Amino acid sequence: EFGSTKSITSRCDFLQNLIANGCAGAIENPSSSINVVKNVPLSSKGSGQTHLDVTQITPQKVALNLRPGESPTALIQVRQVEDYPVDLYYLMDLSLSMNDDLDNIRNLGTKLAEEMRK
Repeated sequence: EFGSTKSITSRCDFLQNLIANGCAGAIENPSSSINVVKNVPLSSKGSGQTHLDVTQITPQKVALNLRPGESPTALIQVRQVEDYPVDLYYLMDLSLSMNDDLDNIRNLGTKLAEEMRK
């Protein structure tokens, strides 16, 4: 019996060893789980709504219980909303040697905006 001073059986062992030793009814072996907590449907249009009303990824909130060695999967959907602003960031060295690259980046940014308006 577990807990007795005469017990030589380990409480921590491989699952098959615990079952073989007659401990099948006392095994605690929870599996990983993924529970969706918040799942608002994806938005299709962005105009006329505040940024708080637009949903571009679903689910928005999940609760995870993970076990070592397990690899649970979750379905995540992403949709870019029509008529919704796009942020474009540039990180570059602004030294004089990069001046021609800066002009090129500006032109590409303008062309990108024109194409996205179509």
